[in-house]
Amino acid sequence: MTYAIHPVWSTTQQPQLMRYGLYKIGADGEQEIAQACCLESIEALRQQLLQRPLSEG
Repeated sequence: MTYAIHPVWSTTQQPQLMRYGLYKIGADGEQEIAQACCLESIEALRQQLLQRPLSEG
């Protein structure tokens, strides 16, 4: 499985507050599966997902 992390921010409501989104990449494009204000939290989740056996995913 392939995952991507992208910055996510609102341009109309408090643009200075950036969050990070974790996305699952598939044939149909990207699907957001989580959001956090801390890059380290999103990276930890991504690492957990990458370490799961394929039969669980």
